[in-house]
Amino acid sequence: MMPKHDQVITDAVLSEAAEWFATLEDESVTEEQRDNWLNWLNQSSEHQLAWQQIKDITTSFDGIKQDAISKHVVRGELSRPLFSNKTSILSLLLVGIVSVMSIYLLSPFPSSHNLTTYQTAVGESQAITLDDGSRLWLNTNTTVTTNFSDDVRLFSLQQGEIFIETGADKAHHHRSLIVKTKDGQLTALGTRFNVHLT
Repeated sequence: MMPKHDQVITDAVLSEAAEWFATLEDESVTEEQRDNWLNWLNQSSEHQLAWQQIKDITTSFDGIKQDAISKHVVRGELSRPLFSNKTSILSLLLVGIVSVMSIYLLSPFPSSHNLTTYQTAVGESQAITLDDGSRLWLNTNTTVTTNFSDDVRLFSLQQGEIFIETGADKAHHHRSLIVKTKDGQLTALGTRFNVHLT
């Protein structure tokens, strides 16, 4: 089964993929570990997509590592090892992967159709009717960004408090409604709910 490229990958699954990458790159990897990785990979399309993103990122680092080695060869400096051991390379690589993926995961979905930021000042509140028919209320000192795509209605709450009354969303098939905060994300199951970021 091929992964969907517009599927959301959780931080936990991305972390698992990075751990599997480090395990498989270790010279002492066992056949049992390889089999366990294959089982993990085949469990879901989310695992496959996370693995592909890790592989894409690590491939982009190959050129950087090759450039560093080339510079040392030109200077005749390869008499000493470029890196002390494989573990330090993997550690550096994993830090890079986690950094890049954090930026990707914390940003709005890449295929944004309608990205809008709403903000209220201290002592101010605001009621908004959105294109999908939903009503959004912003409490005092609140900042929220809406990002509607063909599949998802995303609300990114940066600060403050919002109350949402979901609309019928007649313009599209039933799209998920997700609220993201610095503490995590939730998918709306009801028609009215409140989110307060402290």
